[in-house]
Amino acid sequence: MKILFCAQDIAGGEAILPLIEYAEEKKLLIGGKSKSLFKDYIDAYIDADNDSRIYEKVEEFSPEVIVTGTSLAMSIEKKMIEFGRKKGIPSLSIVDHWANYSQRFENKKYLPDRICVIDELMKKEMIRKGFDEEIIRITGNPHFDNFNINSNNGKKHVLFISQAFTELGGINPGYDELVVIKDLIDIFHGYKLVVRPHPRGNVKKFNFVRGDAIIDTKSSIKDLISESEIIIGMSSNVLFQAFLNRKKVISYQPGLIGEDQCILAKLNLKQTITTKENLNKSISNINVDVDQKLIDKYTKNNSTEKVMREVRKLIS
Repeated sequence: MKILFCAQDIAGGEAILPLIEYAEEKKLLIGGKSKSLFKDYIDAYIDADNDSRIYEKVEEFSPEVIVTGTSLAMSIEKKMIEFGRKKGIPSLSIVDHWANYSQRFENKKYLPDRICVIDELMKKEMIRKGFDEEIIRITGNPHFDNFNINSNNGKKHVLFISQAFTELGGINPGYDELVVIKDLIDIFHGYKLVVRPHPRGNVKKFNFVRGDAIIDTKSSIKDLISESEIIIGMSSNVLFQAFLNRKKVISYQPGLIGEDQCILAKLNLKQTITTKENLNKSISNINVDVDQKLIDKYTKNNSTEKVMREVRKLIS
């Protein structure tokens, strides 16, 4: 089975990474921030950002199926879905986050033959957005198959997981990451506050951060979660990851407008905090009681094998 894997963003790359060892023959067409994930596969690697012969090399490889992550802007994933459609090569995409479904497929302009989703909620939301139920399969996210963190409770860091709202056009949740970080600096004065910028964001926008707050772009997410007492974000999936590892987690979205995109709120696991006053009140009483059945549902789901089963069906 010859598989072409494509990814642009980190989260999409994480979703396809566990699948690679299942392919007898493979090529990796990788762009953007996801490149850092695939250093062990240099022999099969095509640089989507800098190689002028990507289409020629893909044709030379002659894949039987194309497997992609998803991202919001025009990306190598969308280009390869379109390429596959023209060449009669089936394609499959994995959706890694419970939000922005239409943007991931450019309002269904770049639809693969199969869409793999994390859970029933994601499937229902996509159907409500007009996606065809016939092409959606609930498989889970392969990234969650290796989903464990050894918690280090000896440290007292507060970790802020940023997102790139200031760089995303057309998305206005009523706040942005700069509003949030300024509130956190004020409230957590005296704590060590670690800011993790989004891979797609411009780190320079945090140049005003001083004192007890530091910017960390190097450490792994797993290590940062492990070393932190409290993890605060907006609607990032990293909050879900930390929650499943029984860490103290807060979704803070001051002045939220419209639908809450945080999966913790969608699953009624945590209430999103929308005012600075309520954030200040909540930090001393954060519930970390998580049902083991919920953890198992997302992390012991054999998602990698389920996705590969769908890949095989496309070429059988």
